[in-house]
Amino acid sequence: MIQCILGEREIGKSIFVENQVKTIDKNALYIATLPEWDMYRDVIQRHRQRRPSTWDCIELMNMLPCQIITYPFLNYRNVVLDNLSYYVLYQVCANDNVFFRELYSDFLILFDQVAISKNTMVYLIDTPLIQWKFLDKDEKKMIYQIFFSILHKAKKIEKYYQGNIVCQITVEEAIDYFFTHEEVSVL
Repeated sequence: MIQCILGEREIGKSIFVENQVKTIDKNALYIATLPEWDMYRDVIQRHRQRRPSTWDCIELMNMLPCQIITYPFLNYRNVVLDNLSYYVLYQVCANDNVFFRELYSDFLILFDQVAISKNTMVYLIDTPLIQWKFLDKDEKKMIYQIFFSILHKAKKIEKYYQGNIVCQITVEEAIDYFFTHEEVSVL
């Protein structure tokens, strides 16, 4: 199953979800997506310090695409996937779409498997795709299709506001929030 929590950067989405998961699972999986660049070092360090030591953690930037696709995600009851959009944008921009050329359909199949799983809950924490306006039309279409597919498979989509205020939103509202009106109309 997939639950999406969307909101602006650095307002406490990750802390909110991590605290929820801590109360129900001592052995969750945390999937980190940020590259180890200077601009992200503080954020990465804060996240590492507050995660329980009993949680497993994988860093997508340090994995080959085939390792990601074959990782046993479904062996966990709870998986926290923090900012998949950063990883996807990085793969499109920095790696000349190698990830998507090689494993695009496998990536969507993986999310299909997670979505129908009764034993695994994936908490997808993400922010609006502001950076995607710099991509060409084909890249935008690919990214849009990925997140459109994930959002439509989600059991629940919530928008998180600072101060632990959460409201449930529809798929259409999530797509609108995630991509913005102007960008979606381009597709």
